[in-house]
Amino acid sequence: MKKVKQIVFGSLFMLSGMIAFSQANPVSTVSDPSLITSTFTVSGNCSACQGRIEGAANGIEGVKEAHWNVDSKVMQVSYYESKTSLDLINLAIAKAGYDTQYYKSDDKDYKKLPGCCQYERKDK
Repeated sequence: MKKVKQIVFGSLFMLSGMIAFSQANPVSTVSDPSLITSTFTVSGNCSACQGRIEGAANGIEGVKEAHWNVDSKVMQVSYYESKTSLDLINLAIAKAGYDTQYYKSDDKDYKKLPGCCQYERKDK
């Protein structure tokens, strides 16, 4: 029983460490020091939003991959810091009409979104 408790405690400790580490922003990968992975929130509603949000990020030169989770509203993007920056990626998403954790979209860009994609905006 003691061994089971140790395994459970050890697993929980490792999981909490992984969660804390995943919140660090940005994180450099070991395989390529110029490849950065960052997470941030982006407002949106649906899979159509997901396509536009990911498309805006993936359209930036230097972005390796971008994934936005519809449920959690969290964007994970991997990019080469020698070619682009987190600011440029966030600005591209804001230009597509979506508020990010760091930038609010212009009202005119937001109003271009289809009705189903016009999320409830928060004051920034």
